[in-house]
Amino acid sequence: MRGSRTWTILGDLMDAKDLIVWALEASLYLEPRRPGLTAAEMVEIGAHFGVGAAALDTHLRGRAVESGRVVPFGVDPSFFATYEGDLRNVRAFDHVVTAFKVVAETAGQRPPIVDREAVIASGTAAGIAPGDLEFAIATYRAFEAVPEAEPRWELRRVKPGAALPSAQREGPAGRKVTRRERYGELVGLVRTLVERRRSAASASAAATTPAAAPPGARVAVPQAARTPAVGESPQRAAAPAASASSSSAAAPVGVGDGVGDGVGDGVGDGVGDGDLVHAFRGILPALGQGRLVSWWAQLGLELRIADEQGAALTRCVLAATLAEIALTMACPRPREARPDPKGKPARWALPEIARAASTIGVDDRLRARLERMHKTRQRVYVARVMELSGPVSDITLEEAQDASEALDATLRLVLAWSQKTTRRG
Repeated sequence: MRGSRTWTILGDLMDAKDLIVWALEASLYLEPRRPGLTAAEMVEIGAHFGVGAAALDTHLRGRAVESGRVVPFGVDPSFFATYEGDLRNVRAFDHVVTAFKVVAETAGQRPPIVDREAVIASGTAAGIAPGDLEFAIATYRAFEAVPEAEPRWELRRVKPGAALPSAQREGPAGRKVTRRERYGELVGLVRTLVERRRSAASASAAATTPAAAPPGARVAVPQAARTPAVGESPQRAAAPAASASSSSAAAPVGVGDGVGDGVGDGVGDGVGDGDLVHAFRGILPALGQGRLVSWWAQLGLELRIADEQGAALTRCVLAATLAEIALTMACPRPREARPDPKGKPARWALPEIARAASTIGVDDRLRARLERMHKTRQRVYVARVMELSGPVSDITLEEAQDASEALDATLRLVLAWSQKTTRRG
């Protein structure tokens, strides 16, 4: 299909997905502590380069969202692929990776914790521009899917033996330099959008700053409207916030079995299909499972990468795993469950959990989809595959899409259950 296109976005980059990736990279450079672009900004960029909203919407689904912005989680920080007009300062990246390696080497049995401010301070003392250091750190944070509010985080992907970016660039795999047409134009457009957003935020803050409240007074904080989805009107996006402000009770998370219409699709509290996995990570500490935050983030990142690459089997396996762990938190194994006659613990896998989860809203349709997803996942189990008679069928993209939709519906339900449980508590 690529050969049939009559337009080019950025030289070797040919479709909406690539335009999104490079626009997010530019936002990472221009605003390293708050990277990302809203869906409306993406539409404006697409219109400038001749990419329609429908094409953008397809590739924006499933991407992580923070504070109403699509964020560049999963960006590749390596220097094996280099481009004309590369925004990265290799010396700054070398310093950051060296600092990360020292943390990994000296952590011992403890988790390797990185402090952003300490790395910036040491790099600045070595004569590197703070902006270049910020960009390098932000790139690795996006690579590891670290939320913007966390100044310190656990290092997961940069190991003690990692090659420095300068060595990658000079090696055989990094010698090819690719030309990117109109990339400077794209960066300039993103810069304009970022500066416009900053100006609007400053003007809004100045216009809405309230007078100081008397001591002990309760100050009502209005709920912000969510960012419109691609092709969605601002009026529709503002509707949930308007309804929320008219009621003293918090709006419940919407429960549904389908998939929404793109980035920012409402679930009652502004959580859409594009960021359900990310939103669920945020409630893990409240569920007493803070130890799973990094693990969940990595699986969520791998799921998004598999989705972008069309890896159907990986999507099914990861979707089933995330759905099972989420449901287990709402429906743990019953304490009174008796072992079988051989003394083995009672089976408590996804099919059993899905049946028990009828108490939180899992209906027959969703339960059937979860059971189907569980059977698909079993195709990676050697014993199960060897027991099958006849050829083992391929896992199709339709099965992977069904698994992703079942995961979205499951996370919506568990988020709703968590919200209700929190209110009762």
